[in-house]
Amino acid sequence: RNELEMLLEGSPSLLTMQPEMLEEKMQRLLELVPDIGNYAPTTVGRFVLNSNERIERLAFVRECMAANSAAGSTKAQQHLKASYVLNMPQSKFMRRFPEYAVWKQTAAALQHGPM
Repeated sequence: RNELEMLLEGSPSLLTMQPEMLEEKMQRLLELVPDIGNYAPTTVGRFVLNSNERIERLAFVRECMAANSAAGSTKAQQHLKASYVLNMPQSKFMRRFPEYAVWKQTAAALQHGPM
C-alpha cells in the first residue's frame, strides 16, 4: 500500500488541515527528525498533528544533544526518540528539562526580532 494512504488512514484528521500548515509542519519534522523515515506512517501522522510548540521541543532536545556531545557528556537525552519527546506530558517534560522555558522565550525573541 501507498504510504500516503496509510498515513491518512491512520490519521484522518490530517485531511482537515490547511495544506500550507501540513507542509510547514512536515518540513519542520524532516529537519528535526532525520530518521523520520524509520517511523510508521501512522506515527508520522500523529507527529504532524502535534502543536508547533510541541514539535519545537524536538529542536530544544536536539540543541541539548549537540551541546552535551560537544562537551563530551553522555546524558540520557542524547538517546531520546522523537516519539518519546512529542508524547511526553508537559509537566514531565518541564521537570526533565527545566531550562526549556528560558530556551523557548529566547527562541521566540529571536524569531520576532527587536521591537
